[in-house]
Amino acid sequence: MAYTFINKTKQNKFTGVLEYQGKNFEYELYILPLHEEDKEEVIRKFGNRIRNGSVCLDLTEERVRENIENENNSGFAIVKEVGTQDVGSGSLQIYNWCNEKKGKSAAQLWIHDVCRIIEPGTPKSIISPIKVLFHLFEQLAIYNLNKRSIHLMVEESEKNVLVPIYQSYGFIAMPMASCSGNEEMINMVKTHIVRDPKYDFLRFTKEANSIHSNLIQRSSSFPRVFSHLNPFLVPDVTDMDPFSRDSKDSSKTAKERKSIVTSRVALGIQKNPKKRNTKGKKTIKKVIKTRNTKSHKKLYSQR
Repeated sequence: MAYTFINKTKQNKFTGVLEYQGKNFEYELYILPLHEEDKEEVIRKFGNRIRNGSVCLDLTEERVRENIENENNSGFAIVKEVGTQDVGSGSLQIYNWCNEKKGKSAAQLWIHDVCRIIEPGTPKSIISPIKVLFHLFEQLAIYNLNKRSIHLMVEESEKNVLVPIYQSYGFIAMPMASCSGNEEMINMVKTHIVRDPKYDFLRFTKEANSIHSNLIQRSSSFPRVFSHLNPFLVPDVTDMDPFSRDSKDSSKTAKERKSIVTSRVALGIQKNPKKRNTKGKKTIKKVIKTRNTKSHKKLYSQR
């Protein structure tokens, strides 16, 4: 079970416009647990991120629903520059994958399920929405959890391609063995996160969100255009964006794709963390072994 963000408001969906490097980006942020209406909205949007005729990362509505109902996620977010159809989205999980300490204070914030998708015939944003999405996630870490670091995983076999790309986003590579006992993975960590004053509302207190709501009202001239997320198209990799790389596994059968999703979910989710105290690192090693090189390569080639 993933931990949840601190949220003293009565809402779990937050929308608005944020300025980043002179550009305005719309965002939708969902914090679990979700109200039923918001839950169905997340399932619909994240379970239908279609690219090249298939569901991005094989994350179907069924899988999204399963993860939410099993409390495997802590949050979801969608970001795009105002006036464009270049969309970045991903999920978050607050969970301790690095040691046996208990409690939210010892857990890490992990990024999952990242996709960048552009509607056909429309230009890409000058600033990648993934960069803004990551910035939003980083500010959630420091404002809401008081954590100055954020994590994601890279397979050892993909390090030559993905590690330099994530380093361009400010992440550094650390041996995953020091975190989970697994030598096949690399723990990418971004540390020394600095507070951005514009994101104070992520504390999710009544006072902070009241101020943010007033700012949103002043920016009412910006249209809300998140309702149209399809059709999706992933651009090429010439801009060194790891989330725009084409998959080479489109020929896989439904059974194989299901296996890929299962292994991806297992990598970032443990449905019953209590068992971890008895099995320790062996449990994680067993989970990691369920993956195969091809399926995991697909996952990280799209993230």
